[in-house]
Amino acid sequence: GRGIRPCLPPRATRTTPARSNQPLSNLRPRLEHMFAKLKDWRRCAHPVFSAFCLAAPILFWSNSCGLTLDSTR
Repeated sequence: GRGIRPCLPPRATRTTPARSNQPLSNLRPRLEHMFAKLKDWRRCAHPVFSAFCLAAPILFWSNSCGLTLDSTR
């Protein structure tokens, strides 16, 4: 095995109850909420990062050609 131990308490109807770690079981919802927040952040950050990756070469090219986005000229 990989050395993974169960952290959830066993079912009440189980004939031979598996050992569980109650303090670790109490922390499980926090860990699940943390990963949910990370996934939400990734969902929001992906379009912003993609837009930056598309705009950066265009801005670099326009600056190298002498084109500017300055409206005073």
